[in-house]
Amino acid sequence: MQDWASHGSSSWSNAILVIQQGFVPDSISTDLRVGSMNRGMKDMTNVMSKILNQNVPLADVIRMSTINPATQIKRPELGLGAGRVTDPNALALEIRRILGREQRVIDVWNGITVLAAPYEEPAGRSVLVTALNYAYQPLPVQMRVRGTFSVVQYESPAEGAALLPYIHIAGYTEFLLPALRIGARVFLSQELQ
Repeated sequence: MQDWASHGSSSWSNAILVIQQGFVPDSISTDLRVGSMNRGMKDMTNVMSKILNQNVPLADVIRMSTINPATQIKRPELGLGAGRVTDPNALALEIRRILGREQRVIDVWNGITVLAAPYEEPAGRSVLVTALNYAYQPLPVQMRVRGTFSVVQYESPAEGAALLPYIHIAGYTEFLLPALRIGARVFLSQELQ
């Protein structure tokens, strides 16, 4: 068994070669160190999308991220299984209800198969949103992020970077991801980088 953590001692270009030779990891993770966050491994959804882009089936990537590592550390109750959340939409609705609008940092529409994670820069002048679509087809996804930003830049493995149109409503910046296929990043900032 091996765990592929996205830390400084791992090289993604070597990982690609290893996967292409048929050596697929049992589990994947990210240590969320500053060095990892400032390079290609921003968060778990980013690591998952990199593995998906190597033609590893989605079900395997989910197992690598959930039940396999839970079993490896002898804590199977942490993975997926009976008695745990089986309806992600119901879970998302319950979290939204508990938080209320004032406490939410991000809202996602048209994205029942989308996981999104925002990371705000300490001064609040920029936000990075990573998104993972675990459906098999691309979908347009509307997002609303707390804050008034003047630049919304989108990038995905399938497309280069592009500026997105946006609107400001009640202290939030709203925009549409045109066709989220597997994974993407959105950079929001108060000034052009």
